Amino acid sequence: MKPTVAQICDNIAPMQTLDPDWDGSCPCGEIKGEGFTITTRCWRNGDHPSGCAVYVEGDIRPTDKLLIATHVASSTGWLDCDWYLYIDGELFGKMVTDEEDHDDE
Repeated sequence: MKPTVAQICDNIAPMQTLDPDWDGSCPCGEIKGEGFTITTRCWRNGDHPSGCAVYVEGDIRPTDKLLIATHVASSTGWLDCDWYLYIDGELFGKMVTDEEDHDDE
């Protein structure tokens, strides 16, 4: 059974739990959910800027896509790189996860 938006967002580590090929040594992976697909890419794969990227595409609400993208980016364990969030193939924004970049807060 394919996971729902709620199952992705309620899962503390969705890529690690729901992608059968996830090995943890690289943030690349894919989950086919109920009406959506999540794809994560490292700096070596994809045409995104330097860092990692999460792509969410499908037939769900745009707010759910953004919710999934931010949750996946922050829960992969790859917090030492910036994450670019793509919604239906378009760059939505950049999520800075490196704690050093938050020192001025």
